[in-house]
Amino acid sequence: MDPRLRHLRSFVAVAEELHFGRAAQRLGIAQPAVSRHIRALEEELGAPLLLRTSRSVALTPAGRAALVHAHELLGAGEELGRAVARAAAGAGGSLTVGFAESTIAGYMAPLVEALAAAHPAVELHAIQQRVSEALPALRRGTLDAMVTRAAADAPPFGDDVVAEPLGDEEVLVALPARHRLAARERLAVEDLRGEPLVVLRPVGREAPDRPP
Repeated sequence: MDPRLRHLRSFVAVAEELHFGRAAQRLGIAQPAVSRHIRALEEELGAPLLLRTSRSVALTPAGRAALVHAHELLGAGEELGRAVARAAAGAGGSLTVGFAESTIAGYMAPLVEALAAAHPAVELHAIQQRVSEALPALRRGTLDAMVTRAAADAPPFGDDVVAEPLGDEEVLVALPARHRLAARERLAVEDLRGEPLVVLRPVGREAPDRPP
């Protein structure tokens, strides 16, 4: 620990206890060490912080002013230690995740919540992207992960991209009762190729010339 932080810790203990013996017991060190820390801090600051008598200890005006800043400095030092420990353990850093618009409610929301609970120090950047844009970004390293939907018979992403399923979903198609495919219990994506489809179009994008 920085000696100045050790001196501040002793000063705060004495200022709050107003007793050197109780301060030493609280810190788990010998009372003479506490006295040395206080003297060193007073010499460094150039002003007496405590009024000492054989029966009492009191703060000087300089001591009252120093106590406020001592708390702030000790808090900053403790946070620095925690930040270093988190970084050393790999718990900090940032994560950039691309996502398809349709995954916001069902997948992204619980994933963000779980990440915040398990790794609160990780800074998350979420970017809405198409899969066609995300794959090059994954390979460049500008994206760390991508949350999207893919059909069961979709081609593999490639050996350099690892895909992990987050869940299974049932996809339904609404057809007119007289449609040639309406009697089937299950359909493949290939069965719908060339069929006119009603689909949602994101705001600001031009409608395609023909259905996919």
